[in-house]
Formats: sequence, C-alpha cells, structure tokens
Amino acid sequence: MKIPKDFYDFEGNAFTHCKNCQIDLLNPAQAYTIEKAVKVYPEGLGEQVIFEHAICLSCSKQLSEEISKESKERLQNYFEEKYLERSINRPNQNPLDFKACLISGDRIDQGEFYQVYALCNGDNLNMHQSPPFGLSAQAIEDIQEELSTETKDFLSDFMGKHFGVPPEWEGQPSPLLL
Repeated sequence: MKIPKDFYDFEGNAFTHCKNCQIDLLNPAQAYTIEKAVKVYPEGLGEQVIFEHAICLSCSKQLSEEISKESKERLQNYFEEKYLERSINRPNQNPLDFKACLISGDRIDQGEFYQVYALCNGDNLNMHQSPPFGLSAQAIEDIQEELSTETKDFLSDFMGKHFGVPPEWEGQPSPLLL
C-alpha cells in the first residue's frame, strides 16, 4: 500500500532521507519510520506541522537505546494496558484508522495537537509489521508522564539538534521516537 499524503512532508513530498544519518530511504528501498506532530488551531482555523521527520530503522534502533530502561518498561506497560482497554471499550473500531487515537479511539484532531506515525519501506507502508497510527494530545501528555527525566532530556536534545525550537512552539510535544 502506497504511503498516504498525510505522511508526506509539509511541502507535499515524500520523505527521501533519514533525518539522523541522511541515508536515501527510497533507493534502494529502506525501512524507516515517519513521525509528524501537528498543532490544531481553534475554531477550524487550520493546522500547522510542528515537526516531522523520517528516520531509518538503523538510526531508530540506535536512538531507542538512549531511552532509559525505566521509560521503556513504563511505556510498554502503558501501551499494553491502554490498547487492551480500547479493544474492550471499542471492539468494532477500525484499528487501521490512524485519524483515531491508538489509545482512546477518539479523533486525534480534537485537541490542541496530535502526532501520527507510520512504518514504511521505500514508498510503501509496512502494514505487515505495524499499521500507521495517531496519538491525541491527551495520549501524548500521558505518555510524556511515563518518561524518565533522563529520557525527556534526551528527546529535548534530539529536538534541539534536528529542529530547533521556535519560541511559539515551547511547551509543544517532543518527538517520541516510537
């Protein structure tokens, strides 16, 4: 399945290089993740991408090693518990609908911001390993609470190194590098 336009960059183009190592993601086809954070303006005034990136799985694995053991355990427990709750409370909801929060099942664009994720290989979604998913503002805030100070500092450093943080984006979500 081809990558949906929701996972293209803010200019409408497919991601072509890893944000971390700059490897070509399309030739030959590489496995990589896309993460986008989007700010939602009130009263239907639109949306703005806060940050977006594609990271090859090799870099993703290296970066995940920087996440503390405590954070990894807490995140695994959080996702298992919340996803099970969602499965019980919303058994007929389409699990492939990335516009519905993976955790709550609510529409992701109903809060101040949201994030979407996709696992890709070349110009295709990798549906066999992980369908694309979205996280609502509340889910992102809950996840941030599960992170150790060490992990939060690492993610903040990653954000500063790769994106910079304009003053108007202070307090917005950091990448989760899931």
